[in-house]
Amino acid sequence: MGCYFVLAKKDDCNILLLEDLSSHRQMEVEQVDSATFIRDSKEKSQILKILPPDFFLSPFTNGKIPYVFDGEQILFNILAVMQPFTLDSKITPHSIVGLSEWQLLK
Repeated sequence: MGCYFVLAKKDDCNILLLEDLSSHRQMEVEQVDSATFIRDSKEKSQILKILPPDFFLSPFTNGKIPYVFDGEQILFNILAVMQPFTLDSKITPHSIVGLSEWQLLK
């Protein structure tokens, strides 16, 4: 599973700008349904987890992936506090999502 930060979401369409938290690589994806992203019309990925909105990225990392903190400023491993993605989950700019490995479209 890879963790991605939603940098931007276009209101008039389902295009999102994501940044891979481990490589800092940015990519545009299309959200084709509530839990599926398509990249470059060639690959797809499923949203597996989402970070609850009451957590924020920290400037500190575990060497690869950033930690997060809550209102009490307690540091957490980002993977430990992510929740399963459901149809009720809302993706907005600044959301952090956990995606499955990218698979070629068939």
